[in-house]
Order: sequence, then structure tokens, then C-alpha cells
Amino acid sequence: MTRRKSKVSFKQLSVVLIMLACCLFLGSGICVNAASAKSRAMKAYKNMLSSRKTLNKYTEFYDPMSTITFTTAYVDNNSVPELIINVCDSQYVFTYKNGKIKTVSSFFYQYKLHPFAYFKKKGIYCAAEFLHDISSFQYCTLKKGKSKHFATEVYNKGKFVGYRAVNGSSISSSSFQKLLRKKGGNGRLTVIQVNSFRKNTASNRNKYLK
Repeated sequence: MTRRKSKVSFKQLSVVLIMLACCLFLGSGICVNAASAKSRAMKAYKNMLSSRKTLNKYTEFYDPMSTITFTTAYVDNNSVPELIINVCDSQYVFTYKNGKIKTVSSFFYQYKLHPFAYFKKKGIYCAAEFLHDISSFQYCTLKKGKSKHFATEVYNKGKFVGYRAVNGSSISSSSFQKLLRKKGGNGRLTVIQVNSFRKNTASNRNKYLK
């Protein structure tokens, strides 16, 4: 029995090559758009932290600009990181949406204890608030530039009190963990400690916002 050789015509080969070229072109276009979106966001963040006039559009802050500290984190599921800044007695979370900086949320803290935690690219973050002896960790979602609070972890003088739902009612630890998995899947919480925030200097802006 003789085996027939399969023949590929020049026309068929040309179609395959054209399709492959299109895939490569589209893929490179997506990468370029993602990179340019990130660069635009970083430039906007840098400009905001360089200008009191611009910063005061988003915050009520009048102390020296050098007292600001900042960091970035990929909270929502895209290639553009969010900006987190500590100013005076507040912590602000910003995102970059539709070519503009948008304030996501702000939190009050005391004693300069202001860590920030998030699930990378899962759309979940956790900010700390401190008021006298009560400290709480506010768990929020971030989607399409909008933030929504869904649970709170409460402490009194450093001692764990319990979890609270949005309406303030108590929820069990297992219910909280179930809710967290529902919101973030199998994501892992990343904590940005206070000493990891950068001082708002020109060299740090140029180094970390690019």
C-alpha cells in the first residue's frame, strides 16, 4: 500500500502565515496599549505628588509636601497600579481611569500606623483605621474605579474583638473567611508595611513612578 503525500498549496500556506502575523500584531498592540496606559498613570501620579495645586484637588492637605509618603499596588485586575499616599492623618487610595486620576477612598488613622494590604489583581484591599483605642481593618472591593466596603476586622487596645458586616452586625470567623474567598478567590493577602512607603522626594518619584 502506498502512502499518499499530503500537499499544502501556496495559497493555504499564505493564509496560515497571514493569520499568524495578525495574531502577533494584535498581541503586540495589546502589550503596547497596556504599557502606555501604565506610563500615563505614573506620569499623572508623579505630577500630582509634585504639585500642591494638583494634590489639593484630591485631598485636604496643607502640610509640607515632603511629609507625604507613597507606594503603588496592583489592586484591580489590569496593568495599571493604584497609588496609595499617607498625608497628615489620612490615607488615600487613587486609581487611574479613563485618562484621569480618581479618588477611590480615604481612611483616618492615628499614631502614624498606616499599613496597606491587598490581594494582587483580585480587586480587594484592606486599609487600617485607628481612633483612640479602637483599630479596624476595612476590607473593600475595587472594580471599574469604584470601591465598596464589605467587611471590618475590629481590635480594642490591640486585642481582637471580631468581624463586622457592612451593617455593623457581628459575623463569625468562618463567615468572614467564606466572604473573603468569594470576593478574592484563592488570592493571597500582601501587606505593605509603614516603612515600605517612600518619602515624597523628586528622586523617589522618578525612581518608583515610572
